[in-house]
Parts: sequence; C-alpha cells; structure tokens
Amino acid sequence: KKSWRGDVRAWTVRLRYRGKGVGRALLEDAVQEVRRRGGEGVEFAADHANSVRVLWDTYNKTFEKREKKARDALADVWDAHAGRKKKRSSFSKAN
Repeated sequence: KKSWRGDVRAWTVRLRYRGKGVGRALLEDAVQEVRRRGGEGVEFAADHANSVRVLWDTYNKTFEKREKKARDALADVWDAHAGRKKKRSSFSKAN
C-alpha cells in the first residue's frame, strides 16, 4: 500500500474568531480525517493560499512569523493525536 500525506492548501479564520480555538479545531478536523484515511502526516502545501510573497523580504517578516506559527500548530495537533482515536477540541466542547 502506498503511503501518503495530507496537504492543507488554505486555512483561515475570521478576525473576530481568532484566539478562540477555531483555527485549532479546523486543524484537528484535518488531522482526524487524514488519520481516518490512513495518511502518515499532514502539512501545508508548498503552494498554499499564502505562499506567494509579492513584497520584498524586509516586509515579509510578519507573514513568515505567522506561517511558522501555523506550521508549529499543525505539528502540535498531529503529535497530540498520535495514538488517540478522537479528541474533542475546546471549540467543539463549547458548542
């Protein structure tokens, strides 16, 4: 059987919902789906929605910082779900 990895091509949360666990809940759902289908990992696609940088490098520091934070969050969610069947996010519990 051929191994595969999931790709996240776009991921965003409206400003008013940021910092409330919505983005993490989306990542948790993506990780659960990849695991359910037998994938060996999930990552942001190289050509994801915010991958194109049109500004000079000097102005991209904020974008790079946010992208690193997103990659770290995805890795944390993947690691948190290692060996677990299902974990409810804090967002899911609130609703």
